[in-house]
Amino acid sequence: MTEAALDSPRTRAAIANALDSRTAKQLVADFFESGLFDEFVVRLLESKALWALVEEIADSPAVTAAIARQGFSFADQMGEEVRSRSRNADHWLERAAGRLARTRQPEGEAEPGSDVAR
Repeated sequence: MTEAALDSPRTRAAIANALDSRTAKQLVADFFESGLFDEFVVRLLESKALWALVEEIADSPAVTAAIARQGFSFADQMGEEVRSRSRNADHWLERAAGRLARTRQPEGEAEPGSDVAR
């Protein structure tokens, strides 16, 4: 009987109206401002059942697989960044070495790759 009463459209509409009311919103605001929520969180964090639940979730195959995929993805991103920076550094060093070689060319000697002497 109770289940049928709670499941009726009239009851659901009344509950929806009550939850959407200004009074319900004020009740939630009062709950947070009273410090009861803070007390709830403290007691929840002290609960052994919460930590058993967290451990169960953390040890689940889906979570460990997701962490492994994320770890590989991060490693791939870091590897690509290091490769990119290494290529940029190589190009910069090659250009700098080329400029240095051209400026240190003694008078009258031909630059590498040219047929004409200075």
